[in-house]
Amino acid sequence: MRGTQLTRLISKLRAELGRSTNVSVGVDDAEILKDILQRTQETLYDDHDWSHLRYDTGPIQLSAGQRYYDIPDNLNYDRLESAWVRLNGLPIPFRRGIDPNCYAAFDSDQGVRSSPAQRWDIRSVDDKEQIEIWPIPADNANAMQFVGIRQLRPLVDASDVCDIDDRLIVLFSAAELLAKDESPAANIKLKAAQQLYSKLKGRAATGRPTYRMGMGVPTPKPYRATVVISGH
Repeated sequence: MRGTQLTRLISKLRAELGRSTNVSVGVDDAEILKDILQRTQETLYDDHDWSHLRYDTGPIQLSAGQRYYDIPDNLNYDRLESAWVRLNGLPIPFRRGIDPNCYAAFDSDQGVRSSPAQRWDIRSVDDKEQIEIWPIPADNANAMQFVGIRQLRPLVDASDVCDIDDRLIVLFSAAELLAKDESPAANIKLKAAQQLYSKLKGRAATGRPTYRMGMGVPTPKPYRATVVISGH
């Protein structure tokens, strides 16, 4: 089950470890258990592209003359599966990476604009990460869109909920703790966790769509770019 609160995860973990589930009894080890549960979920998140965490930003309108855009709150730009720009409803390939050769063609520092947008990257602007668009849009006809695995929600406060199956998190956490105690039950918990992991990944893979990074849609027909020199 997903969406289980951290307090309940701690109780489940104590049960797997054979410890008292009474909150007042386990105060001393609560922080340790929290840390292990949090790290275990982060490891499971990094290890697999969970289909239930797939996130579509929807169209994000680009504005004429605007070079930088805020990153959508849930977007993990390191876990993208596809990205494209829509120009008058037509999907255009949208690739990550803006290098000096790009600026040689359309110099954003000089205010050169062109449509449609062709590339994007992450930049630090005034100590804030933002999406840079290249070339700078010449009109308001562009909209960018991303699909990928969303950010993992924090698992720190008592009311925070897990994004990965609670049984999986608890079993792997229990196996780690029992192994530290050199308990023979460690292998039992680890085997149960691995079997459940394989089962959950197998279910998630059923009917999973295939993506090509930066090529989320078929290549469109050739288009003509309009270039505008702004301020020079």
